[in-house]
Amino acid sequence: MGELKKLVEEGKIRYIGLSEASVDTIKRAHAVHPITCVQMEYSLWTREIEEDVIPLCRYARI
Repeated sequence: MGELKKLVEEGKIRYIGLSEASVDTIKRAHAVHPITCVQMEYSLWTREIEEDVIPLCRYARI
């Protein structure tokens, strides 16, 4: 995250996103730099993210 934050500050990238990250990883990453998006598997068979990841991203505003 530190290196990605530097790239944002240098204007080389605009946003930072995470893929398949746990709640703890999202919180730690956001403490370094705001996270723009989180990509997770979400289907009829994998709905675990409804319990922790979605509420974190939607309501907590980390």
